[in-house]
Amino acid sequence: MANGTRPDVAFSVNRLSQYCAGGEAAHFKGAVRILQYLNATKNLALTLGGSKSVMAYSDADYASDPSDRRSTTGCLLLMGGAPIHWRSQKQRLVAMSTTEAELYALVRCALDAKALTELLNELGEPPFQLIIKCDNESVRKAVNKRCNTKNLKQLEIRQKVVTHNFALWNFAVEYVRTGEQLADILTKPLQRQIFERLRNQLLH
Repeated sequence: MANGTRPDVAFSVNRLSQYCAGGEAAHFKGAVRILQYLNATKNLALTLGGSKSVMAYSDADYASDPSDRRSTTGCLLLMGGAPIHWRSQKQRLVAMSTTEAELYALVRCALDAKALTELLNELGEPPFQLIIKCDNESVRKAVNKRCNTKNLKQLEIRQKVVTHNFALWNFAVEYVRTGEQLADILTKPLQRQIFERLRNQLLH
């Protein structure tokens, strides 16, 4: 249940879940460590505010798994400054570059965001432009059609799909500095100081 209510452990739970069928002693110790961390921080919780403003963060850790070199996608949706949906997930394809991994993550985040906006529309909320924060400038330029991706056909196709759908869905991509990328907590192990700073922006 913690993975569904605590975005700060989503990455760790995702990584450990890959060893459910053949876990070793180190993986068991990792699971115990997560439980100890949750017990020590059980006062932290999601706090929903009154605002209905929606913001999204998209991130990827390129080739982060040494066993198969697949990247990890991080997606975070916030409403009123509070997380309401997050995703920490290994990508299905092996990305050939950081830009490709980030673009895969952006597509996944956009699909999650689209489902949220459709739900809000059904609940009577007026249409709005949704901003997705990304810390990769090349991806932002690709979505805004200011980056040449013709050297990689697969990447070019994905870029065209993204730009077309973003126009239809009224989505926009904005650059955010890596230090302010909240989805970073969903993609990789972080130094304690960085982890706690990001966690404290999500949980109170």
